[in-house]
This record gives sequence, C-alpha cells and structure tokens, in this order.
Amino acid sequence: MIEQNENYELDIRLLTTATNLENLTEKAYDLIILHQIPDASGLGNELVRRLLTRNTPVFYILGNQSAIGAMNSLNRTVQIAANPGQFDKVTGVFNSSFQLLNLDIQRLDILERLPPLSVPFGEYRLLPGSEVVLYQRVGSVATTKPLLMLNTAGDRKVAVLAGEGLWLWRQEEYALTDKQTIVDELFQKVIQLLSVKEDKRKFRVYPVSAEFDAGDRVSFQTEIYNDIYENIYGQEVKLDLTDEKGKVQNYTYTHSAESPRFDISGLPEGVYRYRASTILRSGQEQVSGQFVVRNTDLESQNTTADFGLLREVAQRSGGRFVQPATLESLVQIMTKNRPPDRLNSSEQMAELIHLKWIFFALLILATLEWGFRKYSGSY
Repeated sequence: MIEQNENYELDIRLLTTATNLENLTEKAYDLIILHQIPDASGLGNELVRRLLTRNTPVFYILGNQSAIGAMNSLNRTVQIAANPGQFDKVTGVFNSSFQLLNLDIQRLDILERLPPLSVPFGEYRLLPGSEVVLYQRVGSVATTKPLLMLNTAGDRKVAVLAGEGLWLWRQEEYALTDKQTIVDELFQKVIQLLSVKEDKRKFRVYPVSAEFDAGDRVSFQTEIYNDIYENIYGQEVKLDLTDEKGKVQNYTYTHSAESPRFDISGLPEGVYRYRASTILRSGQEQVSGQFVVRNTDLESQNTTADFGLLREVAQRSGGRFVQPATLESLVQIMTKNRPPDRLNSSEQMAELIHLKWIFFALLILATLEWGFRKYSGSY
C-alpha cells in the first residue's frame, strides 16, 4: 500500500536481533510503523524508546506478540487493560463523525464484510485528543471499542491499529470487487496524515504549481499569520525572481484578503529561483524556492487519436463516426445520402453618390413638398 505512492521510500527492518535497529537512530524518518513492537520478548524495546525521542510520528499495529503494557507506556492515544493471552475477532465499522480524512462513507460499508482481525481482549480507554477512525464490531454487534484510532495533537502524531491480519482485508476485497482500493485508500490517507510535516512558519509564499507552461501566468500564493496563527493582511511583500542566467527581476505587492495571489506573466522557458520577504512584528521573514517554466508542445504529448472525442464531434455536427474496420460503410453512406444544395451569394459595394436614382427621387420629393406648401399658402 505504501509503495504505491512514488513519493514514499520504505525501509523495512526485521526485529530478529537488537542490532538490526541500531543504525535507525541515525536516520531522519517521516513516519515509523511498529508492527507488534514493543513485543512480548522485549527484544529491541530500549532501542525503540531511543528511536521515539525525536518525536517522529508513529503507527502502532498490535498483534498476538505485542507487549501491551510497554505499548501503553509509549503511546498517548489509547490505554488497553488487556487480559494476557486473550484475543477477540472483530471487523471494522467506520466512525461517521470522523472528519480529518476525506473518505466515502458508503464505500466503507464493505469493511463489515471483510474477515475479522485479531485484537487484544480487554478495556480500551482513549486519551485526550484521540479520535476513532474505526470501531470494533464483534459478530453483528457494533461496540464502542476503537479498532483504528489516531492522535494528531501535540509534538508527535500517533495512530494505533489494535489488530493484525490486514492482509486478509486486502485479499477479501479483491475477491469481492476485483480491486484493492477501499482498504488501500483508507490506510494510505492515514499514513499521509501522520507523515505530512506541518508548516509552522508565519510567512509563506509559494507557487501554486512546481511547473508552468510557457505563456501561462505564474501565480504565487501568499499566507501571513500572527502569533496565534490567524490570517493577517496589509503587509508589503517583496518578491525577487532569478533566472538561469542570473538576471534578477524585482516585484512588490501588498497582501490582501481579496487578492491572496500575485501573478507574473510573460516568463520565458527556464528554471527560476524566487525569494520573498516581508516585515512582521518578530522582524524580517524570508522564504525561497524554485519552479520551472516549460515550453510544452501539446500535440506531441498525445499522438493517439481520441475516438471518444471524434465520435462526440460527429454526433454534435450531424456527421457519422466510421472506424477502419467498417470503412466500406462510408462509401454506402456517401452514395445513399444526397449532397446538400449549394448556396452561392455575391456582394457588390457601391457608393451612394453613384446611385443617380436616389438623387432624382429626393429632388421629386422636395418639389412635391414645395408645391403643397405653395398651394396651401405656407409661402
């Protein structure tokens, strides 16, 4: 599920000996997934504690070999008072009031048809700030015990899946739908929520896209916050662009609620570096980055005929769509249907001064008016 996202690099370690985890403390990970760790044997538990001192987000997956007591001391999401050696078989029920992830609730009904996971039997107590994604369902009875829960408050994000056997869910979903999208989407979004780094800067300027086509406007989004991260406006922002040749272009604009974006037109193809700065109460703030302007040939990107588009154009214009396999029918269509009548028209421009009949018509009308006025005694 994780490797479907090309932006993720997955490092898998097996806890066969404690030495397998020693160099993990030297790497900066965005997320640590602990599958049945801490384990009942205690192997590597001390190294795990050292690994967690960096406040790296953690995703705990519990199972039959998990040390529940040690896990309770390491996480701030849930406390489980489990009976040693006792496990329940439960399915998942989505919590409809959970709003952190954009999920299709109707599609998640399939979770109730998937095989049960093995979870520790006992009492579950959510800690402050924790939210339930999935509840446990024992047979046909929906409980209030959490199955999948997370806590995004504080310095470290934590999620807990209180059961093992997730591979059974993916296998059964494929048997039911010929796809593995619903379960994958659920856990991909949970992992994305845990691993994404929060931007706590008070001044942010960034292009709305990493790449732009030549001729398009390059738009910069501006966000400025106060000490309690409320949007503030009215600051003057200076923006400097540097192209590949080192030429610098300077811009200045005022950040406002009505126009939070600043647009630049007419940038030629190339790689650009930008630097933006403004003055806040805490002093001068700066951000920098880069983007690319490409000269894109749209026609060369897709050289395959779009039959659907051609068929739609034919229907709208009253024509016919004929495929190569039925090309002979084109001859029959052309011979059967009489060609439409042709209408010819021509236009000739002539100046009014060259139309003599208009002159004489006006002269006659003026003479008649003069005669009527003379007869009636107006003159």
